[in-house]
This record gives sequence, C-alpha cells and structure tokens, in this order.
Amino acid sequence: MEMLLKAIFPIVIGYLIGSFLPAYFIGKLKGVDVTKAGSKNPGIANTANLFGYKMAILVGIYDIFKSPLAIFVALKLGASLPVAFASGFSAVLGHIAPFYLRFKGGRGMAASIGVMGYSLVLLLMHDVRFAYVFIPIILIIALLFFMRNKWHSADTITLFVLPLFVIAVILYYSIRVESVAFLIAGLYSVVQRVEYLLSEKFKEATIEERKLLSRKWLRPFASIFAIGIMFYKIYTLILLGAVLLAFIIFEALRFSKKRFKGLIPYKASEEKRISSMVMFLLGAFMTLSFFSPSIGSLAVMFTIFGDLSAWSIGVSIGKFHIFAGKTLEGTIAAFLTNTLIASIYYKLGLVSVAVFLTGAIVATLAELAPFEDDNFSVPLLSAITMSLISEL
Repeated sequence: MEMLLKAIFPIVIGYLIGSFLPAYFIGKLKGVDVTKAGSKNPGIANTANLFGYKMAILVGIYDIFKSPLAIFVALKLGASLPVAFASGFSAVLGHIAPFYLRFKGGRGMAASIGVMGYSLVLLLMHDVRFAYVFIPIILIIALLFFMRNKWHSADTITLFVLPLFVIAVILYYSIRVESVAFLIAGLYSVVQRVEYLLSEKFKEATIEERKLLSRKWLRPFASIFAIGIMFYKIYTLILLGAVLLAFIIFEALRFSKKRFKGLIPYKASEEKRISSMVMFLLGAFMTLSFFSPSIGSLAVMFTIFGDLSAWSIGVSIGKFHIFAGKTLEGTIAAFLTNTLIASIYYKLGLVSVAVFLTGAIVATLAELAPFEDDNFSVPLLSAITMSLISEL
C-alpha cells in the first residue's frame, strides 16, 4: 500500500501543480476571462496580447517551471525517477485539462519544455561532454534556420531543430529514463505545433476535406502491427491480413456498388483506382512477411510516420516545392522523423548503425520519388536496402 501511494500521490500532486493556470487567475483579477478573450488560450501568448509582456513573463516563468517543480516534489517525496517524470508529465496534463475549467486548458507547450529542461540537466550531470560537442552544433543550426527563415523562426526551430536535438540526445545518452522523458516531451511539443498549424491551415476546410484529414491521423494506429511483429509474428500477420482482406473486399464493393462509395472518404485521384489505404496495408503486409521482424518493423514505421510528417509539414509551412507536390520542408521533416525512429531501433539493439542510416535515407528518397503510391514503395524499398546492408 505504501509503495502504491508513493507511485500515485506524486502524480496527483503533479497534476494539481500543473492545473494552476496563472494566466486564468490574472485575467480574473482584471475582470477578463482569458478562455473567452483573444485566442481563448490561457497561455503565455494570449497573456501578452491581453495584459502586456510583464504579465506574460510571470505566466511564462510558472508555466515552464511547473513541470520541473512537480518532478522535484516527487523526488523529495521518495518517488523513483520514472514516477517523478510521470509526475512532470502529469503537470503537463494538468495544464491541458484543469479540473476547474471543465478540463479545457492550454496546450502545455511551456510545461513540456520544462520537462525537457529538467531531463537535460540530469543528463548533463551524468555526462557533461554532450554540452561541449552537440549543443554548440545544434545552436549553430538553429541560428542558420533563423537567418534563413526569420519570419517563421519559432516554427522552424520547433519543427526542425528540436527533432534534431532529440535525435542527438538519444544517440548520445541511449535509452534511459531521462532521455525517454526528453524524447516524449520533445515529440509532444512538435506534434502540438503541427496540430496548431494544420488547424489554422484547414480552418475553412469543407466537411469532405476534414474527413480526408481524419484518414491521415488514423495512420499512426497501424504502428500496432510494426510493434506486434516483434513479439507475435504469426498473430500480427493474421490480424494485418484480415484487415487487408476487409479493405480489399470493400474496395471491390466500392467499384461495383454505388451505395458503398460514400462510406469512407476518398481522394479525387482514388475515384477510379485502388486507394492508398489498400496499398499501404499491402505494402506493410509484404514487408512484415518477407523481412526480419526488426527490419520489417522499422520499414513500416518509416511509412507511417515519415510520410505523415512530410505531408503535415509540407502542407502547413512548405514553400520550396520540388516536384509532384513534394516540398523541401516536408522532405527534411521526413528525414528527421525517419532518423529519429531508426536511432531508437539502433539504441535498442535491433539494427546496426549502417542499417539505420541507410534505411532513413532510402525511406526519405522513396517518399520523395515520383512513384504512383509511396505507401507501397517506401516500406519495400527501405526494407530491401536495409536487408542487403545487414548482410554485408
């Protein structure tokens, strides 16, 4: 019972620390409800717009340090390091969903940055050499991004430099509690920014366009197959095969029976050809069937997340078009995503450094290439290449 309390109590405390939103209470003192004024977000930016930068600085200090405070309190209460970081993430959750605002709070970006900061301090205490080598390089890259695209510096730093920072942390410190916390908080910050940019981009989208968007966000659920193949190959292939068969049957009905056409949203280009959903499932099934579990799993992960990041970044901030609807920004995002995923597999001992680097590069090039459907080509080409490299 005592151990259970040591695990649960710090997490509850973390949530309560995080749920205190200074922007909301400052607004109340000034007779303004920040959840209904300005951007309606009880965070730093809205505070600056409504009450000025002095108030925004106060809000920013607490919002950033609330998660480190939660971690510190948890450690003082005798919690283990994993539980302490869970308390920090609970503070992020408290910021996002405070109980007294019907669980509708801010985005939690500042609080997640606080988790990253605390975990980085612990990592540097473990090995400070990271600060001498990687941090200066990353700062130089951030400066170059800022000089090249200063009007969107916040976006470029969040979407490109931050993932690079996460990759460097994973490769240098391997898989440990602090680096995993840094990874989760960093990914959350990136996803939050992408979600905001896409919501602004598609604010005036039609119902049909929103339905098509929902298809994109369902794709990550397919990672269950990429993970499952590592533990239960036969059962995973049976499940994936059943899903593929169901989609093939529905595809046949869509082409032969008019009443089935509107049940699932399709792109205009899929009106008279096989949908990308079927091609993705077919590519994943072949890849997981014919290649080793680790290589097949990694190749499918490339297809799921690399393609999604290329599309989301390309659509939201892409300016430099290459060809066939591909953008330079989307391609860089895909490469960073693929490299991050591959670095995790490498540090878990699932693939070699040569395999992970080759796989990330080939998957990015396959996504960039003007193939008719990269959902099919990316997993197979990257898996074939990684298999050949692994045999050398």
